[in-house]
Amino acid sequence: MPEPAVRGREGFLTRTSPVISGVAVGLVFLFVSGVLLALITYFGIRQHERIAEDRLRGLAAAAAQLVDVDAHERLRAPADTGSPLYARTIDRLVEFHNMLPEIYWVYTKRILDGRLYYVLDTAASPRIRWARDKAQVSRVMDPVLDFDPNQEPDLLPTILSGRVHVDNRAYAWGKKNLRSVDAPLRDAGGNIVGMVALDVEEDTFTAEQRAFRLIVRVGALVCLGLSVLAGLITARLHGSLLEAIARFERESVTDALTGLGNRAYFNRALAAELAQARRAGAPFTLLVFDIDHFKRVNDDLGHPGGDEVLRRIGERLRAEVREGDLCCRIGGEEFALLMPGIGRQEGEAAFNRMNGAIRMPMLVEGAERVITISGGIATMSGNDIRPEEILRLADRALYEAKRSGRDRVVFAA
Repeated sequence: MPEPAVRGREGFLTRTSPVISGVAVGLVFLFVSGVLLALITYFGIRQHERIAEDRLRGLAAAAAQLVDVDAHERLRAPADTGSPLYARTIDRLVEFHNMLPEIYWVYTKRILDGRLYYVLDTAASPRIRWARDKAQVSRVMDPVLDFDPNQEPDLLPTILSGRVHVDNRAYAWGKKNLRSVDAPLRDAGGNIVGMVALDVEEDTFTAEQRAFRLIVRVGALVCLGLSVLAGLITARLHGSLLEAIARFERESVTDALTGLGNRAYFNRALAAELAQARRAGAPFTLLVFDIDHFKRVNDDLGHPGGDEVLRRIGERLRAEVREGDLCCRIGGEEFALLMPGIGRQEGEAAFNRMNGAIRMPMLVEGAERVITISGGIATMSGNDIRPEEILRLADRALYEAKRSGRDRVVFAA
C-alpha cells in the first residue's frame, strides 16, 4: 500500500531546492561583502595616500625651514658651486638628508622667468645607504633640463601660490621609484624666489598601503570562505526545513497509531477518487469496516493494549491492501478502504482477505486474541454520487452487518 499522498507544496522555500538557495545566499553574501570590501579598499587607499602625502609635505616644509634664503640668493653663478658659501648653505640640508634614510636626494631650485635652475643639491653628501656619482652633481644655475611644464602644469602655480606641491607621478631612478615634493622658499621680503625639493623613495610611503592591500586580500579570502560557509549552512538548514515540512505534511494525513491515512486524508481522497471514477466511467467501491467488540478489548487489556491491537491491525492491513487502493482509519476502531476501478465482487473478496488476515491470533499483553471485523460495501458505476452519499450507504451496510451478527460484510441496497 502506498504512503498517503500529501498536497502539492506551495511557497518559495518549498519550491526551491536547498542547493539553489545555498548558492543564492552564498552569492548574495559574496556580493555584499565584495561591495563593502571595495568601498573599504577605495576609501582606505585614499586615506593612506592622503597620510603619505601629508608626511611628504611635512618633510618638504621642514627642509624649507633649514635653508638660509638670504645666503641662497647670493649663490648666482656656476663658479659658486663648492664655495665656502655653498658648503655652509648646504650643510643643514646634508644633515637633514642623512638623518632620514627614506630621502634619496635634496636639492633647491631657483625660479627665473618661468624656468627652473639648480642651486644646491646633496648628491655628493655622505650617504647612509647609497653613493651617488659625483658627475651627476648639479652646479649652481644649471638649468633643470628634464622639467616639462606640460607634464607638471601645476608645479609652478602651486609653488608660486605658497603651497607645497606633491608630484602625482613617481619616476624611476635605477631600480628605485622616487616621488618628488617641493616647498617654496621666501626671501626676507616674503617673495617666493625658489623651492626646495625632496626625492623620496616611494616604497617607504606606500608600505602602509601595501600592508592595507594585503589585509584586504586576506579579507576577500575570508569573505569568500564565509560565503561558501553561509551557502552550505543555508543549504543544510533549507534541507532540514524541507524535511520537517514533508514530515509535518505526512503526519497531517497519516494516522500516527496505524500508519494508515487519517480522516482528513480519507475525505480528500474519497472526493478525488469519486471525481476520477465519474470522468472515466469506471466503477468505484467503498468498504467501511470496524473491529467487532473493540470495547471488550479495551476493557480486558486497557487502552495501551487496545492501542497495540490497532497497531497490529494497521500492519496487517498495509500488507493486504492492493496497489492503487487506499486504506484509512476514520474513527476510533473504524476503517475505510477506497477501491477505484473494481466492483462489488472484488470488494467482497478484499473484505474477506483483510478479515482473514486480521482474525489470525495475535499475542497481546501475554494473552492470545482473535479479532474480527464487520463491513459495509457501497459501489457506484458511472453515477453522479456525492462523497457523503456513498459514505452514508456504506455506513448503513456496516450497521446492518453488525446488527445481523458481525464478522461479515453487507452490501448497500
